[in-house]
Amino acid sequence: MNKNPLKIIDQYLERVKVYLPLHSEETLMEIRTHLIEEAENIGDGKMTEGSALMAVERLGDPKNVANEYAGTGAKKGPIPKEYFMPVMRLVVGFVGIIITFAVGAYIVGIFNPSLFSPIPLTTLLVTIGVNVVIIIVIFGIITIFESKSVAEKTMVEEVLSLGVAGFKPKPRSDALGEAVFGVIFAVILLLPQTYLLYSDPFRMLVGIIAVLTFVGAIKGALFFYAGENNLNLVLEAVLSALSIVVAMALINIGWPLDYVWGFSGNEWQLISMAYIESLMDLPITPFDAIWYFIIFIVVLSNTWKIISAAVKVPVYLQEDRGLWWRGRWGQRKKMSDRRLKLRRESQEESRTYVSGSDSVGEN
Repeated sequence: MNKNPLKIIDQYLERVKVYLPLHSEETLMEIRTHLIEEAENIGDGKMTEGSALMAVERLGDPKNVANEYAGTGAKKGPIPKEYFMPVMRLVVGFVGIIITFAVGAYIVGIFNPSLFSPIPLTTLLVTIGVNVVIIIVIFGIITIFESKSVAEKTMVEEVLSLGVAGFKPKPRSDALGEAVFGVIFAVILLLPQTYLLYSDPFRMLVGIIAVLTFVGAIKGALFFYAGENNLNLVLEAVLSALSIVVAMALINIGWPLDYVWGFSGNEWQLISMAYIESLMDLPITPFDAIWYFIIFIVVLSNTWKIISAAVKVPVYLQEDRGLWWRGRWGQRKKMSDRRLKLRRESQEESRTYVSGSDSVGEN
């Protein structure tokens, strides 16, 4: 079965991406354009599976290509220099995950030690150190089983690509979801019919939560419009920090609803949560456990956003980028594909015209 030539090139670029710094879309676009042109030259104006494979073969090892375009091989350390950047990115990702779980468990554990015990700092540091050692050991083991395929990731690259995935830009669909559902949720929070359901302590904070949710929707709209930039990342980090502070108050309040709406057959009416709990006749209240879990997830996701922004913003600043810009990587890739299609159509028309002229001449 023939393989799409563009897919071969994009798979090769996924390998190169592992060894490049974060946010190297322009470099990847440059390499992609070069490979497409090279494949067409090899195929006498037509890109085929064979010409695409030969083009990536000629370009060479992804580690060397990344070094040539971005100078990544200049890094030195206790591991091979070409692996320094992806391994460190992977380490940062794992450490970030540990920290996010630790923060979430700590905040929940402060108010309910039976669910999570606050984690001592020494335990956290030891846990991080052990995980870093494990990562390096695993890296050393899987290097023995590297694949020789030119277009497919090796086993090492499959692992190292987790570091890329952990810090990849927010998908546009996610940004749109944040914008749309953020507005909807903020409105629902403030509806009179919803306001009746809240406990008295929660009513004191619901306005703040609605404002944070609405600002989060604006942030999602900015991501949707412009993609990832320093302004969006800083705004997201600030909102995440405020959300963690609010979460610490919310977990102390407990389950936020005193009532729920129920339909009696003739009309909607308020049903007490205490009445529902009495019907369940359980030794523990499941709603509080659900509330603690929700708060844990909120703290987890927001802590990771802060860590991600702390990693990305310095990278952008080193690239001499300002506060705001509009990313065009996805659009440029589509433009490249569109130009390729138009060029092929033009070549087909030219060949048809020449063929037609020859046939007329023969007559």
